[in-house]
Amino acid sequence: MSRNRIMNSGARFLAAIVVFACLLIEILTPVHAQNLGNTMMWRLPDWGGRPTMSAVQGEGFRLTLPEGRTWAAVTRIVPVNVDKTPILAIEVKSLGQGASWALKMDNRPYDPQNPHDIEGNPPGGDKTGLFLANLREMGGWKGRQNIELRLFVVGQPGATVTFGHIFLASSTNNGGTAKIKENEVLRVGDWSCGFSASTSQFIIGNAQANGGISISMPYESSIQSYSLKKESKANTIIVNSSKDWADFQTRMTVTPGRTPILHWTVSADWKQPHALPSEGPECHYMASLSVNGEANAQSYLLSAHQFGQAGYETGEAFLPANPFIGGTALYVENYLALDPYFETAHVSPDAAVKAEMSGFGYRIPVNSQLKFPAGTHLLLADSYLILQPGDSVQPLELSERYLSMITAIYHELPHPPTVQTDWNDVAQKTLHDLTLPACVANTEKSYFRNYVNEPWDSGVEELMTQLDPFVATLRYERKKGDQAPWVGQVAHDLGFFYLPSLHWLSDWNMGDQPTKADSWYLIFPLIQLSCAAILGNRQAEDLVRESLPYLITYAHVCDYQFPVFYNPRTMGSHEYSEPDCTGAYAYLMLQADKLFKEGSYLNEAKAALKHIAPYGMNYSYEMHLTALSAAACARMWQITGDESYLKLSLIPVANFIRHCWLWDASYGYHKKNSYFFAVSAMPGAYIAAFEEYQSMMALEEYERIASAHIPSDAREMVSEFLKYAPTVLRFTLPPFMAKGSVTAMNGRNHPNDLSLYIPVEDVNDGWTLSGGVGQEIYGCGFPMVLATQK
Repeated sequence: MSRNRIMNSGARFLAAIVVFACLLIEILTPVHAQNLGNTMMWRLPDWGGRPTMSAVQGEGFRLTLPEGRTWAAVTRIVPVNVDKTPILAIEVKSLGQGASWALKMDNRPYDPQNPHDIEGNPPGGDKTGLFLANLREMGGWKGRQNIELRLFVVGQPGATVTFGHIFLASSTNNGGTAKIKENEVLRVGDWSCGFSASTSQFIIGNAQANGGISISMPYESSIQSYSLKKESKANTIIVNSSKDWADFQTRMTVTPGRTPILHWTVSADWKQPHALPSEGPECHYMASLSVNGEANAQSYLLSAHQFGQAGYETGEAFLPANPFIGGTALYVENYLALDPYFETAHVSPDAAVKAEMSGFGYRIPVNSQLKFPAGTHLLLADSYLILQPGDSVQPLELSERYLSMITAIYHELPHPPTVQTDWNDVAQKTLHDLTLPACVANTEKSYFRNYVNEPWDSGVEELMTQLDPFVATLRYERKKGDQAPWVGQVAHDLGFFYLPSLHWLSDWNMGDQPTKADSWYLIFPLIQLSCAAILGNRQAEDLVRESLPYLITYAHVCDYQFPVFYNPRTMGSHEYSEPDCTGAYAYLMLQADKLFKEGSYLNEAKAALKHIAPYGMNYSYEMHLTALSAAACARMWQITGDESYLKLSLIPVANFIRHCWLWDASYGYHKKNSYFFAVSAMPGAYIAAFEEYQSMMALEEYERIASAHIPSDAREMVSEFLKYAPTVLRFTLPPFMAKGSVTAMNGRNHPNDLSLYIPVEDVNDGWTLSGGVGQEIYGCGFPMVLATQK
């Protein structure tokens, strides 16, 4: 399948810290539970490249790369109770030219034959300053541990990095107390947000944190006035600031609701023609930890589980167990409110919300060539931040916390209306279009083309392309009683994809000597065939039965950790990873158990489901496989009564919601289209009809089985996705899409036919034409499926 598999800070830290300590919140230096900077305690392991280690004035040491090395490391095993002193602080004093550094760690001595490195993301880099890591977040550790720390110097021979204080600290500011003037701050649960006119910053702090967050005024604009507006349900700080080219207003409020949420907006009024400059993410870290008795001006976070926005998905940053925050945070930018800016500036918010070492938040996409005229008024930012106490580190904790927080913010976001469609009428048109030469290759087997008007070459036909309309039409025929003449021919020809020599079902009709295959292209066609078999198709049932032994052997070879690519003849040569294949495999095994009532299919499903949790919030590869994983968990609960499977289902549900679009890109080509709550085909990728509707069917099953038994947050978000999915799918069909939004030719220079009710594979943002990949036959089954629903 020709699948396009995608995926300035401005804060014055030192002055802000002084104001933070003196005017808003008094932060006392925490007790250093354990000082780790003594040179004598670090060793040079045999595998570590033997760097030169020398003491420096004060506390700390310098590492120098020897000749012939581009990296080298020193190590130290540290006994620590991570429940009491979870914060690892590392001061990087200086870096030689071209040098960088890295931190890795593990809770056992390093075994080069079986490494299990926990490292920051990124692990360090080329910056100096004070770096904080929450050990509970980094390694998911609890209680007493022996943690091996590994510090690296990276660069050319002679490169140096100088480390200063290295210590463990508690997650509270031991004795630190909040001394806040009630008329100058906003209360946000355990947190307080105050404004400092002298530094032009909002400062968010918590006495239980090892730092805070600063939010500077836009473009270092000068303060003109600020005030606190008190209302019955919310308090708002309003700050007016100015540059020579524009006036700005920043409004910071606590929104009402079941969970207090910080919400701020930034608007601009242009006084003279001027382009909007580039500026870094809004929120910056400030440390309260002291080094040599003085607060460090540059503060950074080392994190293993945080994430920012992928592609055009929700503009979010998730920050679990963040020592600067003193808890867990979720930030969301309301892109729907910013559509007028995107339209006027001709820009897109592609991965515009960051989660970086120095901070997080929205980085406004700018068009440096465009000068906005005087008199222009635009909303530049519409940001939400939810703060909750406690460290979320275990996979289920991460998923439950994320779902709780994203649901709370979802209540604050605007929700556009759905669009109704006569799906029975559309289904009839799609069934007709599937019989046209643009969709059917002129061969004796009448295979469907892979894409509309894609030139035909024997041997390039795909099983999934045949199966998608075939299975959807079987569903339609059972419900409506109509019969499509080509269904029998497709069923007859399915066997040509089976290789008896391997007992293997190929997605490509590529001959009998395959050397490379994709795991999910093996598993998902068998799921489709199992659905056809349950609908009564005997050919499909036989193919499933014959193919299962090969697949089960393969699952054992890869230990249910399916790679992207592998050699189907040897079951080796594994490349990359498709985590959610393990849940899809479990779903298939449950289908097999339903079909055949024999073998150990149920035990296979149980074994596969055990491999979901370790991936945490990084479980997704293909989003419909993630949705099927949730459905598999629900089915297993239904069969066994074991509630742990319902809890496990929250991990794929959280991953799925993470990769949705909780905004509508109604600018540019999409002003008349609607894609609110769409899901990416793959993390960070475009919207595709195939993944959208296959996800819809899987989550409909999940909702049907589990809805009354899962937390309300998960139930609500699944229900909302299902509510909007038909509208999203409508606007993947060219006849319903805005004129000019679909390219006439796909990226392989073959014509799309915009009169056909065959969806485009790729729906992008409003400034990128859709259909560059083509019109996908293998995603055209959804009108028939939707036509069978009430």
